[in-house]
Amino acid sequence: MDEMQTITFGSYPQSRVNDEELVAALTEQAGGKPAEGGLWRKTFYWKGHRKEPSRIWLVDATLDGERYRGVSFEYYRSHFHDYGKNYIQKVNGYLADNVYWFRYEPIVWQVLSDKDGVLTLLSEKVLDDMEYNDRSCLEDPTAKDAEVPRLPFQKSLLRLWLNDDFYRTAFDESERACLVSTICAFVPRKDETLVVTPQEEQNQVFLLTFDEVWAYAEKYVGKEKLLNWTARTSTDYANAQGAWPVFGAAQYWTCESTAGKTSVPCVDYRGSYSSSYHDFDSGVLPAIRIKSL
Repeated sequence: MDEMQTITFGSYPQSRVNDEELVAALTEQAGGKPAEGGLWRKTFYWKGHRKEPSRIWLVDATLDGERYRGVSFEYYRSHFHDYGKNYIQKVNGYLADNVYWFRYEPIVWQVLSDKDGVLTLLSEKVLDDMEYNDRSCLEDPTAKDAEVPRLPFQKSLLRLWLNDDFYRTAFDESERACLVSTICAFVPRKDETLVVTPQEEQNQVFLLTFDEVWAYAEKYVGKEKLLNWTARTSTDYANAQGAWPVFGAAQYWTCESTAGKTSVPCVDYRGSYSSSYHDFDSGVLPAIRIKSL
């Protein structure tokens, strides 16, 4: 297979459903709004050790052979960590206490490499929004002014989410069988010893480092068009979760392999280098390796 082609593999909620009759039918199938019970479940967000439950609700439904995901939230994500990001979800057009629905659609991946029967793939779009690490990583999540641990990708809440919630949502059983485990680099600080278990070394879903994003861009489009390749659009679903699209592109995380750094490298809406604190939420641009199709 030629490198930098695109293929579809797996599926994920992406485009918003705007048909009012369809929204009503799906909400009825879900049992109404979350406050009314029904089939809604609280999300992975704030899982960990956090005592206060998540304020985001999800539900999956199938109607006329198509899959959909419902989203509703009691508070805006920016309230979760008290940094007041101007209520990005609200800016994106998603209001608290409302119910929104999104279509499951095939994930489009760019083929970064085809080597030894294994394809390395990078999502074409920012698919979701997630904290890198949050207060659930603390011994006492309710402690005020406590610093969120600066953990590398292998120890991060984001890695746990990618290889649990995202993995199970995006791929069915047959697709999971095609995934090839990947070991990401881990470099602790000189004054720090963090033991990484074999399970933490294996990633079914991972992130590229910023240097890898930059290198692939230079390789395939050259320096003149580099920022056009590194800047990525976000899906409606990602925007509902708090991604921040500016001029059509949204910031997304890259892999931080070193423990102890104050912030995590990101790619901003311009396609340039940026960084965010561990407990900020940012867009997610996943990467995977699969057996050659």
